[in-house]
Amino acid sequence: MKEITCENCGRKYSIPLSANFIYFCPDCHSYNGCECEYGFWYITPCVMYNGKEKIATITGGGGEFQLESDIPALNVKLTKGYKDLEVYHEAEDIVRGYLNSLYESNEESVNKPINSNN
Repeated sequence: MKEITCENCGRKYSIPLSANFIYFCPDCHSYNGCECEYGFWYITPCVMYNGKEKIATITGGGGEFQLESDIPALNVKLTKGYKDLEVYHEAEDIVRGYLNSLYESNEESVNKPINSNN
């Protein structure tokens, strides 16, 4: 496990470690960073976490990347590539948009973040 402090809201949380991963805060859902083997080895699979919850995985390679998830809205063929981790940034934007839409609709109904028990 890796201990993370959200740069946006200050929440402390832990995430599982893997070779390639991207992580979002479970409270404010902001992107908090990534770790990967870019330049040394493969950048996929890359697991995306919202706190401890695995929400999606970037798979593929050789110019063909896919965002895969049990969440239908996050099953997307990605169009960006390996260079400068463009595919990570594309997937980050998609997941952040999804999390923000959930957070906004939840905030309107109960005025607290989703997954507040993480």
